[in-house]
Amino acid sequence: MRVLHYPQIDSSNLEAKRVLDIDGSAPFWIHADIQCAGRGRLSRQWLSIEGNLFCTGVYAAFADLPKTSLLSFAAALAVYDVLTKWIDDKALKIKWPNDILVNGRKISGILLETHSTGDGNFVLIGIGINIADHPVIDRRECTHLWAEVQDERTDKPA
Repeated sequence: MRVLHYPQIDSSNLEAKRVLDIDGSAPFWIHADIQCAGRGRLSRQWLSIEGNLFCTGVYAAFADLPKTSLLSFAAALAVYDVLTKWIDDKALKIKWPNDILVNGRKISGILLETHSTGDGNFVLIGIGINIADHPVIDRRECTHLWAEVQDERTDKPA
């Protein structure tokens, strides 16, 4: 599968749309070290701090487009499953439809979008995971993976 890496872009979902508009083939992934205009559901800004994960998976959409919305939940389950490798699953919670929380603090967000070109309909699954740091957001407690899994002996992520 193609993986397109960018040191810095505006948004992995926006870049995925641009790539589709040029070549119209999927699947592929977009990964960025830094996003300068990331966004979440309802066009909320997603603060993208270097050292965290910002990516978008692009796939052909189901023929039945309404079923495509179920992929948001599938992506949340996948992120949840990955995070249980480091964080006790009793502390993790999926906040429907697109957030992963650790003890009530946001660690991950998912943005599902569709995009159509002359080549067909596509689904974009944007995933952001706070790994090395977390943003400060009014009225919202956040955390990051490193803070949740500090190794007492080395003071570095386990």
